[in-house]
Amino acid sequence: MKSVRFRAPRRRARTAGIAAVVLLAGLLPGARAAAAAQEADAVLRYACQFPAGVEPVKVRVKGTFPATGETGKAIQPRKVSVAVAAPGEALRKAAGSGAAKVTGIANLQTLSTQSGRPTSSEWSGLAIPSTPLGGSGDTTLVASGAVPAVPSAGAGDVVLSAGMLTLRLSTGAEGTAAYGTPIECTPQLGQDTTLVTVPLDGPEQAPPTGTPGSGGGTGTGGTGDRAAAAQENRCSPAPPDEYNPKFMHLFPDPALENAVESPTNTEVACALVDGLSNVNKLKGAAPARGELVAHIKKQGFNRFPTSVSDPGYSQVRHVGKGNFQVTQSVFLTFDFMPTRAKLEITQIGNSNIVNEGPAGARRTRPNLSKAWTEVSMRLFDVHVNGTFMDVGPNCRSSKPILLALEGTSEGDYPYDVEAGGFLTGTADIPAFTGCGVGEDLDRLFTASVSGKGNFVRVVQGPVCFAEFPPTKRLPCPPGDFGYTIEPGGRFRATGGPITFVLRAASAATITCQSTTIAGSFRSGRRIPGMRLGSLTEWTFDRCVGGGSQLTGRTFNVKMDELPIGLEDIGPDPATGGFDKETGVLSGNLFDIPGLSVQETKDGGPGPCSLRLAPAAASPRDIGALYDYSSRAGEFAITSMAGALTELQGCPAVIRGNWSTPPTQRVAFTGIENEMSYSGPLPPLPNE
Repeated sequence: MKSVRFRAPRRRARTAGIAAVVLLAGLLPGARAAAAAQEADAVLRYACQFPAGVEPVKVRVKGTFPATGETGKAIQPRKVSVAVAAPGEALRKAAGSGAAKVTGIANLQTLSTQSGRPTSSEWSGLAIPSTPLGGSGDTTLVASGAVPAVPSAGAGDVVLSAGMLTLRLSTGAEGTAAYGTPIECTPQLGQDTTLVTVPLDGPEQAPPTGTPGSGGGTGTGGTGDRAAAAQENRCSPAPPDEYNPKFMHLFPDPALENAVESPTNTEVACALVDGLSNVNKLKGAAPARGELVAHIKKQGFNRFPTSVSDPGYSQVRHVGKGNFQVTQSVFLTFDFMPTRAKLEITQIGNSNIVNEGPAGARRTRPNLSKAWTEVSMRLFDVHVNGTFMDVGPNCRSSKPILLALEGTSEGDYPYDVEAGGFLTGTADIPAFTGCGVGEDLDRLFTASVSGKGNFVRVVQGPVCFAEFPPTKRLPCPPGDFGYTIEPGGRFRATGGPITFVLRAASAATITCQSTTIAGSFRSGRRIPGMRLGSLTEWTFDRCVGGGSQLTGRTFNVKMDELPIGLEDIGPDPATGGFDKETGVLSGNLFDIPGLSVQETKDGGPGPCSLRLAPAAASPRDIGALYDYSSRAGEFAITSMAGALTELQGCPAVIRGNWSTPPTQRVAFTGIENEMSYSGPLPPLPNE
């Protein structure tokens, strides 16, 4: 077999920069209201999803706030009201035919930021009194009520802004009738959603090093809890087990596939993420690195296959949150001026992640994964041509950076939520605000950085589950991920014999005297373990029967369909993957379609034919396992198992399952290579 070298790349200093990689639930404020303003009175533009379609509405938020606050003490809003001016016709259709008036409740999500540290909350249960539905013009619904206090910590202004708005209407008497389907309203982008700014008095309390707003460091961007988590070898604290309502409407509708919700368990898992984003104006790319903590398998919908040709349908929804490092990038501003800056990426709220595909074997059609996320970014410690430029502590994107990422189980760089892989998308970098001390630098950064359609690529490592102990492949927090394979390319080798044991009273067997495999390894860096290569040929030679029912019979054994992927995941994460101590890679032969077995007699087909199918019709079939030892120079098939299907003309006692003997090891020798699981990924090239 051709020599293939698997190696770990050198450790190199990592840079990162203006990248957008995941997550949010509200909107970051832009220009701030005057500190002396005691009365909040903001008129905002929203888009509301009514039953008849999306309609633009005006929302006026009012409230009374203190002129100043005290460090460490919560700020209590008073006399809060939310007035929604919506088309009367849209309200009538939402309320039901013949409705003359409505009552209801409103929930407004809010976001408070202080020293770059965001905190989200909800003003829920704001009451809408009975309101007549007018004619063809707008009808104004006014909701009011008590709201929770706004927390504060440390020194610095507290900036409060508005986010998602949800209305629930009823045609019954106030407080008595059930409410209808929620009407979800999203703030339109390109506007300042700030409600009020409250400056605080008191001694400054700096945030912990490495947290958002600390203004420096190269830590993970996490809290002390995350540092403690790393010490204890587990995932960082999980986010709330709640979907981000802003992206709920983007989930595929399972009813279109006649799928029903299935019982699922939520497991907390974590994975490293490493990626880049082009900055088109700067003609460069900026990497970013962090940790993703997720609730895996939060909710599932399934329609199981009804026939061999029916792939079925599966949809699994997840909730995730990213913690990102403070990083540094160097670019040539205006094509000639070297500029260096540190970047802080902040996630607010959760990310929604979904995987959609067949309920049967994955080869029937690809699985598609999507993640909907938003981030904000802050720039600091800026140097232009070696000279420090004081941009102040609040030089940030004026609005959230929305990102929709996609990955598929097919293609050159496949993706699976649990196995990891590549996700790609584009990001629009908005204008900047708050840049400069003594002079306004917003326009400078906007002109040199902001722009649309910046390509984004994220590499996610395999997840590990917090409740399980660390394994050789998946430590918690997850460690290194991604393979470097050199030179890669094609291989071919013969081994054997191989025996298939048919689960029958007669212990019937079919033994092939030899078997030949051929295929190729991938070549390059950052190769995910989900697809290290593939088998493009697998043949079986001189196959004869054994046992009282098949002795003396000869057979032709043929693989149904190729190629078959080489995956570094086995049935148990504790045993699958690369063992750095022994140098052995243990994995799964990905998605084996099955083996067709036809008896041969007198130069033609005999009466007995059967099919050896994989172990189960599930998205992660374990039809065969392999070991790959670079030290021994050996590729070996360690086990195969499945079910007997499509039996014709064979002895009646041959029914049920099949497997290879537990002691059998079919080795393909003569391989000389070096192999290891890679260390931290090197900086990605500008693309």
